[in-house]
Amino acid sequence: MAMRLAWSLVLVPALCSAAPVLGAPTEAEIKAARKLFEQAQAHEAEGHWLDALALLERILLVKETAGIRFHIALCQERLGQLLAAESNYRRSAELAEQMKSPEGTAIVEQAGAALAALKPRIPLLTLRFSQDIPGLRVEIDGVLLKEEQLRQPIPRNPGSCVVRVSAPEYEEFTQQIVLTERASHLLDIVLTRPAAAASVSSLPLPASSPVPAAAPRAFRYPHWSAYTVGGVALMAAGGSLFLYLQHQRLRQETEDICNDPRYLCDRTGREAKISSYRTYGLIAGGTALVGLAAGVYLLLARSPEPTGTALVVGPGTVGVAGSW
Repeated sequence: MAMRLAWSLVLVPALCSAAPVLGAPTEAEIKAARKLFEQAQAHEAEGHWLDALALLERILLVKETAGIRFHIALCQERLGQLLAAESNYRRSAELAEQMKSPEGTAIVEQAGAALAALKPRIPLLTLRFSQDIPGLRVEIDGVLLKEEQLRQPIPRNPGSCVVRVSAPEYEEFTQQIVLTERASHLLDIVLTRPAAAASVSSLPLPASSPVPAAAPRAFRYPHWSAYTVGGVALMAAGGSLFLYLQHQRLRQETEDICNDPRYLCDRTGREAKISSYRTYGLIAGGTALVGLAAGVYLLLARSPEPTGTALVVGPGTVGVAGSW
């Protein structure tokens, strides 16, 4: 509480002196930003960190200040978003150094102390591979890692994450791991090649006990059913491809915006939208695979029938019989 009240004395004047983010704000915008900051402080006092963070990010659209960046980092730290908090503490110190004032010096000291206390809390994840495999692809929560990241401990937010590792001619490795604060975690990754299908040799039946051949099953599926199911499968495949491209575009856009301190980034909302694209894309892809398999089955299962017609004459009846 003492830290928060002390910061209020620094942050409100800072709104009038820091560099703007989207152009010089008007007096009305600055006044509105001050009011939002007072509301954010009230949320912080009650421990409503998510609500306070939302208000602070709105203030950031009006003007970026070292103090606002510090409070954003504070909210993110309390919400467990340690990596984002570390980035914003550093940005706060950078802006404070440009202020060339006692208030700026105080912010630099506070940000430095916050960083020193935060850094040991960040979990580290080390991936240890059983062998060197070319073409290795490693993802954590759907984000592809660069090759240089694999050679050192990876800082992560505390909580659960999913590690996926794949390589050509190897089965995919998937593991969920829970990361805790102030801990270094080691994950051993072993990739295996798919097992070869075992060949089964058929033994001849004894001559004394012949087995009669089973009568072929006659399938009467209409010829158009296979093509209809195949068409549905193609449409589902197209939808899956579209959703995948949307998923990749939105992920790249999120990374560009959220890593740029000039813009407001609703990472939670964007991640939810990315997840929905991925989910619907998987559903569409699964539908395409099932439809394709069903179409092939219907096409192959439709037994050819002899074509042609014949005149059928019976007691009191004359007709035409045949198949088309």
